[in-house]
Amino acid sequence: MTIHEKLRRLTRNMHRAGICRDAGLSESTLWRIIDAHHTPSTVVAAKLARALSVDPGWLIDDSKGWPPVRVEQPEDSDHAPSPIAA
Repeated sequence: MTIHEKLRRLTRNMHRAGICRDAGLSESTLWRIIDAHHTPSTVVAAKLARALSVDPGWLIDDSKGWPPVRVEQPEDSDHAPSPIAA
């Protein structure tokens, strides 16, 4: 299963604009990968994997099929409460 097929299936019922925002990519970039079958760079693939909570290795390895290998995302340190100074 190719990265294009995996991304199409993963994003089937999702809003692509939100995925792009989470990945820090333009919608045209995602469109080119999914619909025009352009192969993403490893950096772009890693961003998409993180945004979709899937293992980057699973996403880029064409020999790996469905279902996706999910990963838990670490807590975002930017949103963690800051310590109160004494």
